[in-house]
Amino acid sequence: MLQTIINQKIAYGLARAASIVGVSEALYRPTSAMLPVSGTPFSTIQCAYDVTPDFRLISTAQPNHAYVTLLADPTLVQQGDYLVGDDTHFVARTEPLRPALCVLCDQVLDVLNTDVTTSAGTNTYGGRTSSTDTVIAQGWPVSMSARTRGEQDMTKLPSDVKSAYYDVLAPPIPGITLVFGMRLQDSTGQDYEIVSAELSPFGWRLLAGLATT
Repeated sequence: MLQTIINQKIAYGLARAASIVGVSEALYRPTSAMLPVSGTPFSTIQCAYDVTPDFRLISTAQPNHAYVTLLADPTLVQQGDYLVGDDTHFVARTEPLRPALCVLCDQVLDVLNTDVTTSAGTNTYGGRTSSTDTVIAQGWPVSMSARTRGEQDMTKLPSDVKSAYYDVLAPPIPGITLVFGMRLQDSTGQDYEIVSAELSPFGWRLLAGLATT
């Protein structure tokens, strides 16, 4: 009971501060895997962001550091919400007595799955082709950062160059479980194959390799 009262007071204080230094942003609460930040927002919220939890607002965002702390009433948001203003963030985690943790998005991705032939007998080519692709999630803003060092291709041929790999942070996607072998596609049509997928308390943490063929 005491925690509930303290949590309400903290939420009130954060909301008051946000009303002074924050701006109004659209809050989207995805209910399906398609276009989570389109259409009518769930609500609007007065908010600001800081890279440190002390809200001194003197530090600027740094490359490859996507996590920021949300200055807003934390009771108004939940994990997976999107906040859209000049930038787009998703809520990675909420906890009692603390401000919410958000992720700054810098890329928009679709998730594609490939149907392969599994029936017995003679089949056509069963590998990946564009004609067998199915878009299972569309238009998801995420954080995507290149690893500082590439990895050797699995073929390990003398002529191979190191492949580019990316760390991707994404919120939970309703009705979709991301697994090895699924592919991500950005707005330019470039494909990335999911190498590992972990659903953590902060959302999806993915390792994706640049698809070159």
